Amino acid sequence: IAKAVPTTVIENQTTVEIEVATPYSIKSNGEKLQVDLKRHQIEAIYEYYAVPKLDKDAFLVAQIVNWDQYNLLEGEANLYFEDAYVGRTILEAKSLQDTLGISLGRDKNIVIGREKNEQFSKRRTIGSNVVETRGFKIIARNKKSQSIKLTIFDQIPLSVVSDIIVSPVELTSGELDIKTGKVTWELTLEGQQQKDINLQYEVKYPKRERVILE
Repeated sequence: IAKAVPTTVIENQTTVEIEVATPYSIKSNGEKLQVDLKRHQIEAIYEYYAVPKLDKDAFLVAQIVNWDQYNLLEGEANLYFEDAYVGRTILEAKSLQDTLGISLGRDKNIVIGREKNEQFSKRRTIGSNVVETRGFKIIARNKKSQSIKLTIFDQIPLSVVSDIIVSPVELTSGELDIKTGKVTWELTLEGQQQKDINLQYEVKYPKRERVILE
């Protein structure tokens, strides 16, 4: 790996400049040349995220804390992970968050599944109301030898009509946001470990209403 050329960082009122400290020779052969002006060794926290309702793959994200000290530029960046090119991303250098997340793509060693549990998917009538239940089983398996942190997102329906009541039945220690219906599970999976999550909810509504559930 080529070393970065000697530079000096100059912070102006509204800009940051990287000034080459010593002359650098470029061959006049018409070929493209890439020169590293600055190189940082940045610590990152690696976490996996998955939304099995939409995609069965888990995505690895590098979380960089206090990233604004590095004067990163807004724009497209090439990504290399474990000495392999994994694609491109957009650096959100205008973000107001203390932590900068960079997606490193899919990891096929993390297996995610989501299937409907027919045992908990029922419909019954109570008086003038209909009560429907839905159940889903989410499976997360770590095929790696080392432990990982995995965050899984799902959702229960939201009601915008007072006559329709949605109630969670089983979330397997998931955290429910009652405003959005989003359910979040934060898991630690040891190497070769699998965890099962149950997502069950109940919907109660008058017979006159027509409700379509997943």
